[in-house]
Amino acid sequence: MWYVFHGDDELSRSEAILELKQRMDPIVGPLNTAQLDGRSLSVSDLRGACDAVPFMGGTRLVIVNGLRAAAEGEEKPRRKRGEARADDAFWQALEGYLPWLPQSTELVFNVAEALPGGHPLLRLAASCGGQVRAFAVPVGAELEHWIRRRAEAKGASIVPDAAELLATYVGANLRLLDQELEKLATYVGPAGTIGRREVERLVSAVQEANIFHMVDALGNRDGRRALQLLRRLLQEGKAPLLLLTMITRQFRLLLQARELDAQRVPVAEMARQMEVKPFVAKKCLEQAMHFRPGDLRAILAELLDIDVGIKTGQLDGPLALDLFVTRWTERRHA
Repeated sequence: MWYVFHGDDELSRSEAILELKQRMDPIVGPLNTAQLDGRSLSVSDLRGACDAVPFMGGTRLVIVNGLRAAAEGEEKPRRKRGEARADDAFWQALEGYLPWLPQSTELVFNVAEALPGGHPLLRLAASCGGQVRAFAVPVGAELEHWIRRRAEAKGASIVPDAAELLATYVGANLRLLDQELEKLATYVGPAGTIGRREVERLVSAVQEANIFHMVDALGNRDGRRALQLLRRLLQEGKAPLLLLTMITRQFRLLLQARELDAQRVPVAEMARQMEVKPFVAKKCLEQAMHFRPGDLRAILAELLDIDVGIKTGQLDGPLALDLFVTRWTERRHA
């Protein structure tokens, strides 16, 4: 039997291959498994791997990772009528070999991209008895449904807004999502429920987003929002010095954006000098307009004093940050 596993869902493709491995003898299975690089594969090399007699009987598993470059849809030079293409010989030889694949061998073509319908490998699967499985990364509502099903498979349930939060901040990185769900399921225990609070507390991508939003609110002089996020982050155990570092970095970017704008530096060049993405530079410039340049310098000086005070034990970190946010978000740019 031979298979074509293709698509950008690396996690599910890996798990499908793992299922094939788990059907083999646990002792001699690794000895009967071969991995081949499909980018430089020749049919003779494939035949040598597939025709080998399994050690101590049983099944042999041959996994071909990737495909020859010309077969992956790269642009090919035009050819005259009747002229053979360079990779035609490979596909013709493969077509001649696959019907003779030993029954003791399972062959998998493992391709990291979705193959177009007319791809030679899919045509061979249709004509030579191959099984095709497409693995596409879910998006939108399908991704949230995947998260719910994955949580259930780990013995937990997840509420809709928690699944949405994971999908928003972790995205379609299914392997990372799986790792986060494993951690969350372990935390809530068997038959437990994963809620928004657990996601915000345990998932690093969401925690980082909360820090960014807090600093973003500071830049926009939104005192109520900034204090809410600051206190939530402190309640979740974030170190005051870590938060202070994030706040300081943001205000340094605001001052830099304000100074570059005064020099009529375009946003693209501004982003290069600030070493951030253009959309970040644009957002920093918008935030900076809420402060006078003198205020930004005063803020950075005060943040330095707070840093020294916390490190020397003269200031209580949470209280100092709370007072800082209150004081500066109440001041309006004249």
